[in-house]
Formats: sequence, structure tokens, C-alpha cells
Amino acid sequence: VSLSGAVALDTLQGLWSGEETMEGQKMALGFLFLYELFTGGKKVKVLKENNSHTFAEMAFLLMADRDQPSFLASFASVLVHNEPLRRLLPRYKDCRKYTGNQLVRGAPDDEEPVSPLARLFERTMPVLHSYIGQYTEERAEYPRLPRPSGECAVRREGPREWMIP
Repeated sequence: VSLSGAVALDTLQGLWSGEETMEGQKMALGFLFLYELFTGGKKVKVLKENNSHTFAEMAFLLMADRDQPSFLASFASVLVHNEPLRRLLPRYKDCRKYTGNQLVRGAPDDEEPVSPLARLFERTMPVLHSYIGQYTEERAEYPRLPRPSGECAVRREGPREWMIP
């Protein structure tokens, strides 16, 4: 599935209202849409170039709840700021029985015993932990400056010579 040309620009125009959320409440273009753009499951082409990552970054910035303290917004922010991580993450696979519904539940229920969103996070978390772990283990110790003393020397003010115009 891909967006191209005028359809891609119309989609971005629709997001411009700032009413879309990570859950996809306005246009059904929430977190999973961003995730698929970042990982290559969906493509956006304007002219002949693949602009999927740029489109996803702009769409993220236009999300109404991008600054809210939520798991989806936080995970999307990590994808925006860590381009190498995007290539390591697995693609989203819709394993629902009834794929006609645009709503993807995060938890299993009677209709869908396996949540595709939960399965996706089960597959992405080990990758995310190892990616972040490689940076936290290599933390170097830097020399620290000594604490400033509570005193400092102040020179006495000397005589002044004033010029009067």
C-alpha cells in the first residue's frame, strides 16, 4: 500500500488540522500508520522519490497528542529521532481474523484472541532494548571539574578620575 503524488499531499493537508491522534481517531492514520511508514510497510512517493520517512516525521509533528505522556507517542518519538533503529524493527503484520475494521485493538478480546498491536510490541521491545543498551553500556567517564569554593577574591575599588563635560 502506498500514497503518491496528490493523494499524499491531500493526506498531509488532512493531518494539518492537528486533530489526528496516535489512535487514529480522525483519519485512521495513527501510530500504526507512522510505524509502517518508518519501517517500510507503507510508502509515500512525491514525484519519483520515496518520501516515507519525511512524511512520517511531518505527520508525527501534526499529531494532536504527540506531546502527551503515552506509550504510543513516546515510541513514535523514538522512531522520529533514531533513524538507524527504523531499519532494525520488524514490519507490522495484521494477523486479525477480520481485517476490514480499521480499529486495531491493543489487547486480545473474544473476537480477536491475538492482538496484532500487542504482538508487534512483543517483537519490537527486544530490538529496542538491545539498540538502547549499546549506547548505555559504552558510557565513558569524563573528568569532573572541582566544586567551586564558597569564596572568591574581590578587589577593592580604587580612586576614580571623573571627567565632567
